[in-house]
Amino acid sequence: MAIAASLPKHIALHDRKLVRRGLIALLILWPWLVPAQPWANLAVRMSVWVLAALSLVVLTGWVGQVSLAQAGIMGVGAFTAAQITRHTGLDFPLNIAFAGIASAGIAVAIGIPALRIRGLYLAIATLAFQWALEQSLLQQHWFSGGFNGVKIPDPHIGPYSLTNDRLMYYVAWLLTGTIILLVANLRDSRTGRAWFAIRGSEVAAKTLGINVIRYKLIAFAVSGFILGIAGSINLNFIGQATPLDYNFGKSIQYLSVAVLGGIGAIGGAVLIGIFFVFLDGWFFPEILTSIAGKIGIITAGLLIFTLIRNPGGMITIREDLRRQHLERAARKAARTNRTIVLDAAATDSVLTDGEVTISDDAAPLLPSATENGHTGNGSAERLRALLTERGPRLIRADSPLLLEATDVSVRFGGVVANDEVSLEVRRGEITGLIGPNGAGKTTFFNTVNGLVKPQSGRIRVAGTDITDEPTHARARLGMARTFQIMRLFPRLSVFDNLMIGTHLQNDTGFGGNLLMSGRSRSEDVRLREQVRSTLALLGLERVAHERVAGLPFGILRLVELGRALVSQPKLLLLDEPASGLDVGETDSFAEHLFHTRDELGITILLIEHDVRLVMMACDYVYVMEFGRNLAEGLPSEVQTNEAVVAAYLGEETPALA
Repeated sequence: MAIAASLPKHIALHDRKLVRRGLIALLILWPWLVPAQPWANLAVRMSVWVLAALSLVVLTGWVGQVSLAQAGIMGVGAFTAAQITRHTGLDFPLNIAFAGIASAGIAVAIGIPALRIRGLYLAIATLAFQWALEQSLLQQHWFSGGFNGVKIPDPHIGPYSLTNDRLMYYVAWLLTGTIILLVANLRDSRTGRAWFAIRGSEVAAKTLGINVIRYKLIAFAVSGFILGIAGSINLNFIGQATPLDYNFGKSIQYLSVAVLGGIGAIGGAVLIGIFFVFLDGWFFPEILTSIAGKIGIITAGLLIFTLIRNPGGMITIREDLRRQHLERAARKAARTNRTIVLDAAATDSVLTDGEVTISDDAAPLLPSATENGHTGNGSAERLRALLTERGPRLIRADSPLLLEATDVSVRFGGVVANDEVSLEVRRGEITGLIGPNGAGKTTFFNTVNGLVKPQSGRIRVAGTDITDEPTHARARLGMARTFQIMRLFPRLSVFDNLMIGTHLQNDTGFGGNLLMSGRSRSEDVRLREQVRSTLALLGLERVAHERVAGLPFGILRLVELGRALVSQPKLLLLDEPASGLDVGETDSFAEHLFHTRDELGITILLIEHDVRLVMMACDYVYVMEFGRNLAEGLPSEVQTNEAVVAAYLGEETPALA
């Protein structure tokens, strides 16, 4: 019997908890431990930098939207709070809410162009917005006070003045800590998983039912709201604000801090934000006065060094050390014939879940269907027996129509990709779509899925016309797919990839995710169990908490299939799922197809070049050539069709045996 060695889990967790508690205790006691005058001002600046970096963690690290306008957006929040206080008399903390809303609105306005552009073009667009804010709104005397900025009366909380250093410190960090907690809630929720999916692949996110436009704008709004809070903290506790505090240089510094900390890491944003303000405001002026105020040069140097040595940011240094420790522990356990239980939080997955057991038992990476607990061992003999058990193929007339495509035509400029293609898929079928390379099969799939809009023709699912529906709306009608070139989320674990696939099974809203309501937590627990069941079905438990990047090709095909299955579709579109698999892996995959259809009740439309798999697995087959329907019928009819043989071999050839 293997002996469980839980040492890496419990000691690692204990150490992390100890470090967190120590940092929290230090933050609480800091005003009493350091009597020097600058510490209160430094604490406020630290909170502002941490929040600015955190806004970029959400927007850039989790959604992939680069912004160089963060300082300008923060300035809008600061001056909004100032004008609210001056003209209405609303004091802290009410003016903070108005600041957050104003900055969120500006951020959404900036984010609207991001719906069509990304990468370098988005960075340039946000840079233009930063420049426009600096030269227009932030220069208006009625709004920002002009060059000299604005001042506000000393803010109070009831009878207590925020000019009191200790009170200022505690209130600033209470606000900052609350924002950190709420952002962490979003990260581990349905909303956070949608953001990670958008960063990984917008196309794949759409096919999983994620409204990409909506979630992008939510991310811009959240990022802007955080910046508004940061700007109002700076205003309320310093007592004044000037346009120079929110120029382009500040945007670059905030982005540098986020990148240095690890662009997707909350902890990195907090630690590096505190670190740089500490260096600039305390250490250098007191110890190395000759280079005081050189925070920009220091930031640039550290940024270059970090990007060369650790592109993932300084936070990855800790993760690399932890991974090396776990690998050494696993090797040691293998030598002593023991099993080690690793905690998922000790891995580098963005999302976390339960435990995974890693043992030294030898096993193939691509599991057979027996290991999955539903059919045989994946051998050719077992597959023949399984085909015999299936009996005669379905009679199409006995099954209701699920998918109907009629005279679908797609053109890209002068190229005709699909020319009046028609196809029907009946409930309970595995329908094949084959044809030579360039026949237009994937274009047809993309049209059915909503990624490509046809110039003519109609597409219906269960009688509902979906021709003009967006991709995420089609997913809500029960359509899921895989891709010829896999579109997994490589930065996430296998488990997290499947959790994103449960998006449509979870109807919790943004508010519940933000506050981590009881319903949000219970839905998360339920869906995690569903994902575990799917992983067990496909035999993927042993790689559940490994990053997708670097896994064997056969495993990745199963991961993509599993991500589609957890969405509980009615119709599953598979685009060359067996490409890259050997004969044994293809046989095992065929058994998964049979189980998906027979046990889960999912209808399948399959594009595949492996004619052996198509003829073995499909109930009905369509053939395309040059974007048109060439033939259709039962597999036995199609494989003896002379036109089909000629299309594949390029000449008139006697029927295949």
